[in-house]
Amino acid sequence: MIEIIDIKDTNICGLRIDGKFDAQDVKGIFDALTEKVKGKNKFKLYYEISNLDLSNVSREMIEVEFKYLYKNPAIIANMEKVALVSDVEWLKKVAAVEFALIPMLEGKTFSFDQKEAAMNWLKTDQRAGKRMDLTVSKLVQTTC
Repeated sequence: MIEIIDIKDTNICGLRIDGKFDAQDVKGIFDALTEKVKGKNKFKLYYEISNLDLSNVSREMIEVEFKYLYKNPAIIANMEKVALVSDVEWLKKVAAVEFALIPMLEGKTFSFDQKEAAMNWLKTDQRAGKRMDLTVSKLVQTTC
């Protein structure tokens, strides 16, 4: 089953997967993500996966996913951060590889006992202290 989690932050889309899911569930996810992208530049994704049963993944489900991604490339392009909350270790490893392969996407995995930390991580900008905020005049001074 896949369900949408009602998160009060308009920039965060929340999803929960528990057990088996079908093409209709996948369509529901992409409908929700497409709605988040409308009129917004960036959004964040909060994902909870407690039990992932891939035994019923069908060609139809994969086709639904690819159709949505092909018709709505802004879904991936506008996904700023992803917090995956799960205790499924192999899934966390797969997610880490995905996060590394999509350079514009910042992602991190959390355990279920870290749900609050995951939400806080999504809502804050960890790069703020690492930025080089240079004004044009400072930049000209350093390059001349």
